[in-house]
Amino acid sequence: MKWLLTIGAIMALVVAVAQPNDLFEQGNTAYANEEWATAIEHYEAILDTDYRSASIHFNLANAYYQIGDLGQAILHYERAWQLDPTDEDIIFNKKLANLQIIDKVEPKEPTFIGAWWQSFLLTASTNVWAFTAVLFFFLTLGLGTVFLLVKHPFWRPFSFFGGLSTLVIALLLTFIAHQRYGVTYPGTPEAIIMAPNVYVKSAPKAGSTDLFILHEGLKVTVQEQEGDWLRIGVENDKQGWVKAADLAII
Repeated sequence: MKWLLTIGAIMALVVAVAQPNDLFEQGNTAYANEEWATAIEHYEAILDTDYRSASIHFNLANAYYQIGDLGQAILHYERAWQLDPTDEDIIFNKKLANLQIIDKVEPKEPTFIGAWWQSFLLTASTNVWAFTAVLFFFLTLGLGTVFLLVKHPFWRPFSFFGGLSTLVIALLLTFIAHQRYGVTYPGTPEAIIMAPNVYVKSAPKAGSTDLFILHEGLKVTVQEQEGDWLRIGVENDKQGWVKAADLAII
């Protein structure tokens, strides 16, 4: 009985892995045939299984862009970029889609040091930085063990200063991994305007004053929620309230 259960579990796992792959290939075939709506159905079906990858979001964004759904296109370009911020195709298409946004909001220019630091962080993924940090922690542990057990006049000071150095490197890499995570997953949630145009209100109620208008595709920060309303901010420090239904969290 146990081996039957094991075979059943393996078969279920194989089916679970194969389904997204089959849907992805079907989506790619539909996209190649310029059947954009069919491609979108297949890619969305993959996401419905809670499977995520940069390539799925990227292809889905491309399909939405082809049918002129700018909000969905930019949303999925952003999600693809979060999963793989070094992919040049994602970066290029994301910039291309953002050129179609009506609202021309200039992002705050980082300082030279800030730009260099972000570029450095993006040389590797969060997982790579974290994995390297763990390796150095294990190396520190190994050198610490040598220091405690080996009394040789060479290995004792070598293991002490070597362990101290690897510990500093491990802590530095841990900090870098944390900073790298913050590049693609900022502390303040970000969202995309999905409606063709949205009137930003002075308060979280329909009858409040219209402050300004935003258009589909613009990325904003989400600062607070009150009921069905979200207080948002844009790069030029404008703030106000919009209906949560008009946004999609990245």
